[in-house]
Amino acid sequence: EFGSIDIDSSLVDTSSSVASGTVQLANGCVCCTINGSLLDALSQLLADRRRSLDALVLETSGVADPEPILETLRQPELAA
Repeated sequence: EFGSIDIDSSLVDTSSSVASGTVQLANGCVCCTINGSLLDALSQLLADRRRSLDALVLETSGVADPEPILETLRQPELAA
């Protein structure tokens, strides 16, 4: 979410099995403002579900810069 008002979560079907593994980072751009939150969320997700995780989808805004996100994914603490 770019703002403090969450509108996207109302579009996610919370009764699905996918929703149980959904992590939402709010109030900023994932490539810059909340990049540290992304690293924290990914670290926790991998600590809890690494063996059962089949895929990871990162949805960003259309203006997100992919390079900082890729750098976050290359962090040693996320390595297998």
